[in-house]
Amino acid sequence: MFRCNCLLKFSVCAVALALYGLSVAQTKTFQTSRTYRSAPVAVASTLDVVPQIIADPPFDPRPSSENDGPPTAGNPGPHNNLRAGGLLADYRGRGNTLFPGPVDGRYEPADNQMAVGPNNIVCIVNAMVAFYTKSGTKQFQELLDGSNGFFGSVAQSSFVFDPKAFYDSISNRYFLVADDGATTSVSNILVAVSATNNPNGTWYKYRFTSLYNGSWLDYPGFGFNKDAIVITGNLFSGAGGGVEALVVPKASLLSGGTATVNVINDPSVFTIQPSRTVDKNVTNIFGAASVYPAGNVIQVFAFTAVTGTPVLREYDVAVPSYTTQGSANSVGNTLDADDDRLWVSQYRNAQLLTSQTTGVNSNCAARWYDFNVNNWPTSGSPSLKQSGTVTQANTDFLYPAINMNGFGDISLFFTRCSGTIISDLCYTGRTVNDPLGQMGQPVKLFSATQGGYGGRWGDFNANEVDPNDDSTFWGFSMAVAGNWYSTQIQTWTITVGQGTGTPVSADTIVNPPFVGTYLIGDQTSVATADGIAYQVASAQIPQFGEAAGIEADFTVPTDTANISVDAVSAGDYTGGTTMAWAYNYTTSAIIGTDQWDLIASSPMRTGFGADQYFTIPSAKVPNYIGPTGHVRIEYRGHVPIRPIIGTMPSPFTFKIDLLQLLVR
Repeated sequence: MFRCNCLLKFSVCAVALALYGLSVAQTKTFQTSRTYRSAPVAVASTLDVVPQIIADPPFDPRPSSENDGPPTAGNPGPHNNLRAGGLLADYRGRGNTLFPGPVDGRYEPADNQMAVGPNNIVCIVNAMVAFYTKSGTKQFQELLDGSNGFFGSVAQSSFVFDPKAFYDSISNRYFLVADDGATTSVSNILVAVSATNNPNGTWYKYRFTSLYNGSWLDYPGFGFNKDAIVITGNLFSGAGGGVEALVVPKASLLSGGTATVNVINDPSVFTIQPSRTVDKNVTNIFGAASVYPAGNVIQVFAFTAVTGTPVLREYDVAVPSYTTQGSANSVGNTLDADDDRLWVSQYRNAQLLTSQTTGVNSNCAARWYDFNVNNWPTSGSPSLKQSGTVTQANTDFLYPAINMNGFGDISLFFTRCSGTIISDLCYTGRTVNDPLGQMGQPVKLFSATQGGYGGRWGDFNANEVDPNDDSTFWGFSMAVAGNWYSTQIQTWTITVGQGTGTPVSADTIVNPPFVGTYLIGDQTSVATADGIAYQVASAQIPQFGEAAGIEADFTVPTDTANISVDAVSAGDYTGGTTMAWAYNYTTSAIIGTDQWDLIASSPMRTGFGADQYFTIPSAKVPNYIGPTGHVRIEYRGHVPIRPIIGTMPSPFTFKIDLLQLLVR
């Protein structure tokens, strides 16, 4: 988002403990102002680009500045005494630094955004896009701008900026968004949609006009639900002002057809962040914005009728006060913390999550909010469920990105710096069982070791949930790297070894066992973890070792999106492995023979303990559900041939005390 340095800042005191807020205003409504059909789509394959990976552009000490505002005054509501929560004494989860991302030496800040799909991640910065495997192999890298850039076939200007990237787990497609032009005569939104769940291949590329009364669109936000996408931005220069929103039904975008663009203007607000919605039954697209000049209200939005004539509805909700702390200390330098606008919005399980940078005792702090949408805007009103602040003495926390996974874990990903810290990338999080408003202590994922860079930072961090396990968080952010910056990709988890969903017991246990000899037990034995187990004596398999296992059949709803295998088992032998396999209906139909896929494995226990969970990647779930909702699971224990000496292990007894599915 290209901006000048003369922006007006929000101001209000910041605080630190608590929980509940009250709605403070009635719903305001903004109608669709115009509708138009997009220009014809440009279809192009990344596989046709030569070379597939361009070199990183050289460092340019004169990067373009970006333009933020000033913001338009909102309705702050009455003073309140609400308090935001803080930090627990303990940590939550564990992290794993992975690999560096792309860097474009022409622009600052990086505007890091990332889309995480089943097998690939797409990272996007000002003004570069790159594709990686999840193990870090770079597959593709190209400039966004220029006649030969990724958006060259649809852009009207040479100035393509403020990019966004998201993976839509409902349609299983990647979306890229960027601004095109920043003048009173040229202003567009560029959108690219992958033709499949693999970014390496065909993309449908669109140009949507965003010029309004001589005003150009800056700082785009991007959200979606099952039916449509919403792109928002701030209007500058001409007679526009406020926010413009483009609501586009998804169906035509997914097939490369001409798109219908519905435009809504709200002159009273600044920087709406529309939410990314993974729930498959939600018809609205929600969003949020902070207000100016008194920060004790968050404006909650709902885009309704998104496939017809959309309407934007807004409700002000009282929250703990927030303010701007515009700069952050780094060793020998200062990083720009921008203002207290909201950086991202997520919607899941009727909860709207958002986050911002605020000020606490002359330092930057990371503030987060969790709103109950309730049944609004149909009836009732949204309310604040909880909020919290990540703050520590003499330390700055800035650009927090928030998300929620399938376990209900909520996590923040942010930059940490101070007079002794150049720049750290950190996360914190909470489980559904933690006290309201509380998150664990910050966990460092990456630490810069060479200082020297100071100035623009952010303007975003990416925090995405892996669609395969609906548990792992992925982060993408800037880090100081000498006189310039690097970008870094990392992962972390909060809940490990737990499952969620509706329990489904086995319809049948197939006899004889899949492998081994039946000893005792029946279908009832594996229905609950009660110490009464189904038991199988292992069989010797040449070149493999000793194995024992059963096959169980389940019936689940045919529209099931998430499946985990929940089991309690033990084997009277040390050093074995427990494995869960699923029958692949899709592959079996293609090759004409039974095909089983390994879902996951873990060390075999010698005694019954806590449940073990084996999660089927959500993108692959349809492969394992038969036409009538049948799911076939093989659950087995294995002790391998002894290494070096090559002798067979001794026989063992495999005991299954529980075997069920958790489905959502």
